[in-house]
Amino acid sequence: MSGVHLRLMAASDWDACKALTTMGDEAAQLDFASQDDLRRFLARNPFMNWVAYDDASRVIGCVLCSTDSLRGYIYDLVVEPTHRRQGIGEQLLNRALQGLQKFGIPRAVMTTARKNHKLGLMLVEHGWQISEELAFYTTDLSIGTHQV
Repeated sequence: MSGVHLRLMAASDWDACKALTTMGDEAAQLDFASQDDLRRFLARNPFMNWVAYDDASRVIGCVLCSTDSLRGYIYDLVVEPTHRRQGIGEQLLNRALQGLQKFGIPRAVMTTARKNHKLGLMLVEHGWQISEELAFYTTDLSIGTHQV
């Protein structure tokens, strides 16, 4: 990993991370409308969100992670396509997991697009398991009044 460095993510990384999530076909997404949204997220989840950057200080990877105090959630793990298969994703993921461990979080969950086979393979190679018990449901709260 020569020439690659890791640091905690800052709100100023929003543009660079947003650009990374649009590269390739893995369907990662930085789901924040603004830099201020990311700033609030980072403040609530210290030590869990990281970027990888090269010697020119260009962001080439990022991981987004949070916790509800019971488990950790990895939302996005993305590495620029030209820098994949060099251990950068593993390093980012490990830093996020170490951040969760600082808060005593015993379990982490990661959601990814079903078509993201490369990430799924990396996770399984490192001992992660596909949950057969859980289903993932979403709703869009921005489309007006939402009640159950």
